[in-house]
Amino acid sequence: MGMVVFGILILLGFLLSMAANVTNIVQAFQESVTWGLVVFLVPLAIFVFVIKFWQKKWISRVFLMSIGGAALSMGSMVGLIATMPEDMRNEVFAGEGYYDESWDGEFQSYETQSYNSDAVFEPFAEGVRFATTAANQAQTAQTAAEWNEVANNWEYAIGMMRSVPGADSNFEVAQQKVEEYAKNFNYASQNAQQSIL
Repeated sequence: MGMVVFGILILLGFLLSMAANVTNIVQAFQESVTWGLVVFLVPLAIFVFVIKFWQKKWISRVFLMSIGGAALSMGSMVGLIATMPEDMRNEVFAGEGYYDESWDGEFQSYETQSYNSDAVFEPFAEGVRFATTAANQAQTAQTAAEWNEVANNWEYAIGMMRSVPGADSNFEVAQQKVEEYAKNFNYASQNAQQSIL
């Protein structure tokens, strides 16, 4: 409920500020075409215009209304952020951090795998998870589609192991697993081909 109220206040503050700014531009054109063009085209010229014509109550009131609208929007934005659940706040401001454009095509179904969005991404652990899934699937695979799924999981496991950083304590093991998983991938791919025949 609080998020909705703050969202409405942000919108009202924005609309109030915009209406006041448009009114200030109209007032500048009423003073002269030159002032109107300067205020409309030059950033921050509105401040010079307001200071010069501050004694005119309508100009000063509209300018204060503009400042008030902006303050309402900003204050409501802070309130909105404060009332967000922490997991939503982390997702909005930190992003998920799991997507890498280099994975396109290579890990097509990776995004369909379930994962905990609060967890830290660890390629070694993910590689082991894919390898375990592939090994379990290989126990019962019979059709070409099932063997292709096994091969895909071995391929994902290989990709995860290749992405283990050199500074990671599991780097050496990961490089060995790449070779091991490649043999398993070839075996699953051959079984998929043989099941088609």
